[in-house]
Amino acid sequence: MKYLVSKKENLSKIDRDGKIVETLAEALLAAKEYDTIFLYDDTYYGKYVITTSHLTIIGVTKAKITYDARNGMIVRKEDGGDGVKTYGTTGSASLTVKPSATYLRLENLIIENSYHRVPGNKGNQNVAFKTEACFGTYTNIDFISEQDTLYIDASDNYFDNCYIEGDVDFIFGSGDAIINNSTIKMLQILDSNAYLCAPDTYASSKYGFIFANTRVISSGNNKKYLGRAWYPGGAKEMVIPRVLFYNVDFPQDVDLRVITMHEGDPLNFSYYIVNSLQAGKVINNIEAEKLNSYFDYYKAQYNNYLINRLADFILAKECLLYQKAVYIAKMNYAIKDQIIEFQNLKYKLNYLKTKEDILRSIPYNQNVDSLEDKAYKATEPNLKEIEETKTILSMTEEYIETSDDINHDALEFTMRNIILSLHPYVLESSNDETLKQYNTYLEAFINEDLDELLKAKYEDLPKCSDIKLINKHIDDIKEEISKIKNEFPFEYIKNGQIDFEKLNDDYIKKIINLKADIAKVEFRLEERAPISGLES
Repeated sequence: MKYLVSKKENLSKIDRDGKIVETLAEALLAAKEYDTIFLYDDTYYGKYVITTSHLTIIGVTKAKITYDARNGMIVRKEDGGDGVKTYGTTGSASLTVKPSATYLRLENLIIENSYHRVPGNKGNQNVAFKTEACFGTYTNIDFISEQDTLYIDASDNYFDNCYIEGDVDFIFGSGDAIINNSTIKMLQILDSNAYLCAPDTYASSKYGFIFANTRVISSGNNKKYLGRAWYPGGAKEMVIPRVLFYNVDFPQDVDLRVITMHEGDPLNFSYYIVNSLQAGKVINNIEAEKLNSYFDYYKAQYNNYLINRLADFILAKECLLYQKAVYIAKMNYAIKDQIIEFQNLKYKLNYLKTKEDILRSIPYNQNVDSLEDKAYKATEPNLKEIEETKTILSMTEEYIETSDDINHDALEFTMRNIILSLHPYVLESSNDETLKQYNTYLEAFINEDLDELLKAKYEDLPKCSDIKLINKHIDDIKEEISKIKNEFPFEYIKNGQIDFEKLNDDYIKKIINLKADIAKVEFRLEERAPISGLES
């Protein structure tokens, strides 16, 4: 199921099929596994919790999810407050992902905690986003807050092309996570020192935080450190903080050290800097070869991220083609009588123009033998087109009637698995047999044959590991999607629904124009009469 979250004033932005709801809370409550939520409004104010696994949330424009709460603030009545209890660090988060919500995918969003620290307040931690679930993927997300912006408390989460800003311990938590191709901004809020991260890596987590191919920028003149090792009270298991900075560009004013958070804290933490830059100088505090397991993990996660992203774009392209076909089928069926009339008139016009062209090729008022036969023979293919159109319209009726009975969520989910298993772009290498299999299933997808798709047998074939090639495939598919969208009949689609009245009116205008053109040609032909072959 696709949920389209939009206020009434933004309904005109909707460009796809799905269930329209007015609030994000309503969509999150209704969403099930493998559903997608599209956000059409600019801002969603409130505290939100995600509990559903394999959920996707996409900002159509860069939608903002925002709230203003902090650790020491008394919980508001609308959030279930009793006038005494405070939010706490976890409770201050604008968006929280619960452990059950594994394989979450967020894209093109701003997640913000808009509270601003006030001198003298205690408990200023104001989390924008907290995840307690594994295997999340976050692409093109801006995480905005001050202290404790991004709380990563579960492993195997991947962040790509993100922007993260804050001042104190603003990337923290116990899980393994990769932050890749991103920008991190260290702020000065009041007189506080700034600490980029505060890992409290559990012993069962192998790597902690890995920052790769990332740029750090800064503002203010406060003291800035890479981070502080965090040893929280009540930790579920032994804490061994770990962090790697690989190919990171640092500003001059950052002290490239991770220090302890409190006096007397253990010193069993590790921080590594490899192939990084500060003021043009290459920084390494360890030989890269000693961290092979880190780099193997990073490469595997990055490759998996790209392969899944490629599969998402391929599926989006196939779904767009399918959606376009459904729209056109419904449009054609709704005006089938007009289409047949239009085709017949078009044939008549072509037939008459052919007669006119034949006449123009001979001297004026000269008799033409078998003019009707010659014109008919020249335009006979057009008659076959009319019969083909009638056949297609007949098949369209059955296609539309069965379309509404199909489980489209299952159809798309199964097709995505097929893409990951058989698509030539996804595989390290493919052959004619693999391609034939894929095309067979693609045809079944287009024909909404879920039973056929469910017969697919998946083989665990090696996936493509050429990063440049995968990115090229992604760019190629994006370009194809753009072309398909340009060909979409958006002039007849409003709020995800077909405007049949406009469609019918436009086709009637076409018919009227055709009749007018026919009348002009008939008048010109009458002026050439009497000529053999024209009397009829």
